[in-house]
Amino acid sequence: MTKVVIDYPVHYTSLPHGDITFVLAHLYLKNEDYKFQIDQLKSRGRELMLDNGAWEFGSSMPPREYLKIIEELEPTYAVIPDVYRNSLQSEKMTREFLDMNPSTGSTQLMFVPQGESVKEIIRSHENLIDDYGMFYDILAIAKHIGTIINRVDFVNQLVALADEVSTDVHFLGFWNWKEFDEKKNGNWKLVSLDTKYPVKRAIDHKFTDQLEYYNTNLYLDEELFDSEVEGMYLELQQRGWLND
Repeated sequence: MTKVVIDYPVHYTSLPHGDITFVLAHLYLKNEDYKFQIDQLKSRGRELMLDNGAWEFGSSMPPREYLKIIEELEPTYAVIPDVYRNSLQSEKMTREFLDMNPSTGSTQLMFVPQGESVKEIIRSHENLIDDYGMFYDILAIAKHIGTIINRVDFVNQLVALADEVSTDVHFLGFWNWKEFDEKKNGNWKLVSLDTKYPVKRAIDHKFTDQLEYYNTNLYLDEELFDSEVEGMYLELQQRGWLND
């Protein structure tokens, strides 16, 4: 079943909508209110997906500092450090993280292959697999790949070409519903999808950047928000993804 992961502003982090709460490591480290809300969710058994912030803050948290948060929070999932669109720097950061022989307990590691073309992204994935074997649990597909190729089609290609690859896939960010019209091959499943979309729909404001989004305390229409989240489940179901 595809799970919906909600990426909330700090003010609304405690809301229970969706299956999983998206957690930004930078905010968890520096914002006491955010950390308190996340810790409360964790204590109540909420599934958490920790992200390194490469997309939201322009750079990933340094691997050693990031690993300390994984060890403290023990999230359900954690995205391995990467560098947005840069395959060489992303590989370097991933290697630094893996070379620490991270003890992540029950946390499932998510890997985001980076690059500017399909060939480059697949090559980067294969370079790391060649050196470390299967080092991750879930393949995470960056949102910007949707500007290069349909992400479903991209995963079809990667699964077909890779020597080793996880068949559990996460989409980082909601792109549009058209990409879900692409038919996937039967060798992988979309286990989760993270999104800000329902939140943005329920707050009558156009955000200029990521920091404005996370810092907002503007009114959120919870009835509309709930409707938008349910609408996402319905769209996934109608396209045959929800019960995959």
